[in-house]
Amino acid sequence: MHVGRGRLQGGVMVPSLGGLEVRDAAAVCAELDLELRHREPRPALTGRHVVVAQDPLPDTRARRGAVVSVSTTEEGGGSAGVREPRRPRPSPRSVCGPARD
Repeated sequence: MHVGRGRLQGGVMVPSLGGLEVRDAAAVCAELDLELRHREPRPALTGRHVVVAQDPLPDTRARRGAVVSVSTTEEGGGSAGVREPRRPRPSPRSVCGPARD
């Protein structure tokens, strides 16, 4: 039985935090009387860190004051990194020489 925005009598429904910036996820948790914690050592929040996993899962019932553990990644990061522009490939004509009639 819902009592208000994500709140249940005697507890709260854990919100989906995936895709939120850490600061936004912390604000959502605080509003529901939940505590946000990082699974790994807390990252230096110099960039834009986004929640990629959480425990407990969304829509799980939790008591007020419960801890929601999250894993984050720096948005825009990843294995690709910054790529330099590539030079265009040479056309077949420039490799094989001029077309012959």
